[in-house]
This record gives sequence, structure tokens and C-alpha cells, in this order.
Amino acid sequence: MGNPKKHIKLFEFLSVFSTAVGITIGIGIYLKNDNEPGHVLGFTQNPFLAIALWILVGILGMAMIMVFIEISSANTKSGHGTLASWANLFIGRKVASYYAIFYIFLYFPTLLTFFAMFSVNAMFIALNLQNISEETKNIVTVIVGFIFLILIALSNIFFRKTGKAIQTIGTFIKFIPLLVSLFIGFIHPIDGNVFDTFKEMKFGNFFMGLLPVLFSFDGFIYGASLQKEVSNKNVVPKALFAAMIFITIFYLLEVISLFLGTNDGSVFTLFNNVLGTGIGSKILNWFIVITALMSLHAMTLVAPASMQTSREENLIYLGKKELKMWVIGAIQIIITVTVGLIMMAISLPVKHNSLAIVDTFSNATSLTVFTLYLMLIVAVCVNRKTGKIEVNKIKGLWYYAVFSIVILSLSLAYIAYMFFAFKENFETMISIFIVLGTSFGLWGLNELLLKKGMLPPQNKVIFNGPEKKLATINANS
Repeated sequence: MGNPKKHIKLFEFLSVFSTAVGITIGIGIYLKNDNEPGHVLGFTQNPFLAIALWILVGILGMAMIMVFIEISSANTKSGHGTLASWANLFIGRKVASYYAIFYIFLYFPTLLTFFAMFSVNAMFIALNLQNISEETKNIVTVIVGFIFLILIALSNIFFRKTGKAIQTIGTFIKFIPLLVSLFIGFIHPIDGNVFDTFKEMKFGNFFMGLLPVLFSFDGFIYGASLQKEVSNKNVVPKALFAAMIFITIFYLLEVISLFLGTNDGSVFTLFNNVLGTGIGSKILNWFIVITALMSLHAMTLVAPASMQTSREENLIYLGKKELKMWVIGAIQIIITVTVGLIMMAISLPVKHNSLAIVDTFSNATSLTVFTLYLMLIVAVCVNRKTGKIEVNKIKGLWYYAVFSIVILSLSLAYIAYMFFAFKENFETMISIFIVLGTSFGLWGLNELLLKKGMLPPQNKVIFNGPEKKLATINANS
């Protein structure tokens, strides 16, 4: 019958591996790989430079995940594994409050709005509607997109367990178009593809291409918190490192397939080029719509739970009274819709496109998120010296941490320089200033409220059920 312990160890390895892959691989490759402004090929204008970026971020992810395994081994005050919780432990309450404010007011609203608008935009492509004006399309996208967002968010507030079951099914569904697009570009390359069209190699805007690639990898660090769910802790580093290798290779092959089968790096173009406008292409396009809705679904599961955790740890002010989970969920919906409507109010009259501004802001939030990751990596290095926080020490941490710090610091510094060096990066620079200005302003207001002692003494949240565990489902899944 074999060794039962060995079987358990293998099962836990595969469980951690598959969950990490499911968390990370998702809609980002559909949203950010093509030749549109602010996307990977749009920045690099060369397939080999674009591929180099995917490899670079993949290697960076392998190093970072090892550092976050050590970070997530510490016991946070709420018992949950969020970025704000870890910052509260390793850096301090004030910095952690900024993490919480950024996620609640900017990160979640931006991505939720992006996924909602993209899902409706993908529907138009799947329906292949020819006789509809751009103005009508934009209006319908905004209205239907926000209806989807609100309905899905409400369903996850009141039927949370059902929502998690749906998300599990959706995780498998999202791999259908990914697996098809992984192969058909190699099987059916076209003449005049990306490799034939984009031959000039200029390194000027190379590092700006990191922004959309980072967006696609964002969320992988939450795989580190899976170690609290297994009995064989030593399988976690091996499983997560193997998962990051798999994810990097998967993305790499996916990107090459898209470049071989299209002239713009878009998955919609790939299906249209290889399968035409027939039933096969339409079915795959509808699967992309489902994938986008599942990403929206996943984020609406995570966002209220993240806010609840931040309140439990006294990081944000949400009034003096105890709050039920549905109230916290409703607050997050109101914040998200408000931020999303502001973005649409700018995007439609200025860009005449429902996705343009929110797409740019998603790059800005990705840059901010990886800056926050960098701060935590530095903090865990400091903790290695002070020993203030008890952690399960990872062998070779200094190598992983130093490599991550160097690559992230140099990349972020060069991106900052690129904002001023190239006029085409002006919009991204403005969006980052808005993100930082807004988040710091709200953080300052939050600090004033906390300073006045306006939080409830025990800072409790009442749940509709016994479940209190934060779902660590990826925002780009």
C-alpha cells in the first residue's frame, strides 16, 4: 500500500503547487500582452524584449516567493495573511494603515472596475456586433459593467460559501482558453506575425513594460500563506518554487504562441486568425468572458474580507459601532462604484473608451503594490538581524532577498526616470501621482480619526456564519 506519510506529503505538495498556479495564472495575459498603449508589446515594440520581461519577472517571482514564505510564517494579529497584516507585524501600524487604505480605496476599486469593463467589452467581441457605434458601446459597457460588479459583489456578501464553490469551478474553466491559445499559435503561425512585424530593437521603454507584466504576476505572494494549511511545512518552499517555474514557463509559451499567431499579441486576434469567426472562435471568446467574470467574482470575495481584517487590526476607521460582514461588503461596493464612476467620467469624454483610463491606473496600482512588496522584503531582512518577530527561517533567504531588492529597486528607479524621459509615459506618471496623492491623503485622514480614538474598543466584526477565514484568491485569477 505504500507509505501513508509519503502519500500525504505528495498530496500536500500537489495541493500547494496547484493552488499557487491557480491563484497566479489568469486574465492578466489577456489584458496586458498586446500592442495597445500601456501593454507589454505596446511598451517594448519588440517580441524578444517582451519575452525577456516575462522571464525577468518570473525569475524575480521565484526569489520573492521564498522571502514571503518566511514573512507569512509569522503569526499576524488577526491570524490572516494579507499584505497589511504582514506590514503591521514587520513594519508598524502606521505603515500598515497605508497598505490597508491603498488596497481598499484604490487597488480593489481599480481592478474591479477594470475586470467589469473588460468582461462587457469581451462580450461585444464574442457577439461580433458590427453595427454598433463606439459611443453606444461605451455607454452599454459602463452600465452593464457596473451592474455585473454590484450583483456579483452582493451575491458574494450574502452567499459567501456558494461564491467560493463557484470560484473553484471557475478556476478550472479559465484554463480552457489559456490551454487552447497555448498551442494553436505554434501549430498555426501566420505570415506577418509579431516576430515579422516588430523587428526594431530599442531599449528606451523596456522597463516600462514591467508594469503590465507585474500586473499579470500580482497576487502570487499569497501562495506563501498556504503553509499554514499543511502538516508537512518542508514541502511548501519546494512546491511554491516549482509553481513559479511552471507559471513562468507557461506564460512564456503563451506569449510566444500569441506572437506567432497574431500581428498584435492579442488572444482575440489569435482565435480569429486561426479559427475564423466560426463557432469554435465564439465559444473560446465566451470562455474569456467567463474568465473575466470569474476574476471579478474572486476580487469581490477578497475585497470585503481584506477590509474586515484591516478593521480587526485597528488599521482603518469604520465608525464606532460593531459591523456585520454585509455592511463591510456594502461599504466596499460603494467605494468601488464611486471610484469606478470617477474613472469613467474621465475616460469617456477624454479617451472615448471605457477601458483606457482604468487600464492606465491598473499599471499605476501594480507599480505601487510591488513597491509595498519591496518594503516588506527589506523589513524581513531587518527582522533577521533583530529577531523581533518569530518566523520559520528559510534557507538562503539573504540570496533571495538581496536579489529581489536589487532587481525591484533598479527597475522601479528606472521606471521613475522613464516617466520624465519619454512623453508617451506622461499619462502613466500622472496616474501614479494621483494614486499616491489620493492614498496618502486618505491615509492622513484615517490617521486623524485613529488618533482621536474613535475606533470601537474591541473592534469586532459580526459574521453571518462561523467562517472567519480570509480567502486568498488572486485578483488577476
